[in-house]
Amino acid sequence: MKNKNKNHKHKISDYFGYASKNNQVVLIMYYLSYPAVLFFEKINFKPNHVTLLSIFFSILSLIFLVYYQNIHLYAVTFFISQALDHCDGTLARKTNQLSKNIINPDSISDLIKIFLTHFAIALYFDQKLIWILSSISMFLFLFFVILELMIQKKKSGKKKNVTLLRNKFSYAQQIYELSFFGPMIKFIYRFCTTLNAQAVLVFIIAPINYSLCIYVFFYFIFVISFNLIKTCNQIKFFKIYK
Repeated sequence: MKNKNKNHKHKISDYFGYASKNNQVVLIMYYLSYPAVLFFEKINFKPNHVTLLSIFFSILSLIFLVYYQNIHLYAVTFFISQALDHCDGTLARKTNQLSKNIINPDSISDLIKIFLTHFAIALYFDQKLIWILSSISMFLFLFFVILELMIQKKKSGKKKNVTLLRNKFSYAQQIYELSFFGPMIKFIYRFCTTLNAQAVLVFIIAPINYSLCIYVFFYFIFVISFNLIKTCNQIKFFKIYK
């Protein structure tokens, strides 16, 4: 009986989100934030409190960038905010405090933090093109979030089948199995097409210069657009209301 219980011991990675299984950047962020999870658990900090703390550091990053023009302090506070964003979900899973509501504080906080980041960078450069890209990026992200919420509400309780690229196309599996190049291609594909932590984390380098900021926005817009098309295609959006 003792051996059986030992086999059912949770690994650290069991408390991480699903995205960590397919994305090395997300996995690293979960591991980096895990010591903070243990600390929050010890002091009986609630997941929602961690979410609020994450928003607080996001506001700090805006202040440091816009008012103090300090990209170093912006980078530090922005990174802490992103690390805390990985803490709340891990803490919720570890302490069995997962929310079953479709709209939860974590999803709302993501919207707030991404809006703050876009607004801060647009104000920092105060250039017409940056404002345009920031507005397009925010609009697409908001549309994607609303679309996801509509899908979850309509299909609550039903399992969502995710078709991986390697399962859809046989040649993709063959490419992924190539030594050295396979894992590299897989990482690049996921980095460029997955709307997870790494897509938001790139904004840490956006204030370095004007050209880099434009590239960051184009990258983020591409990732959102890709996921919008993929989501509409997979769940047959136009057939939901029939």
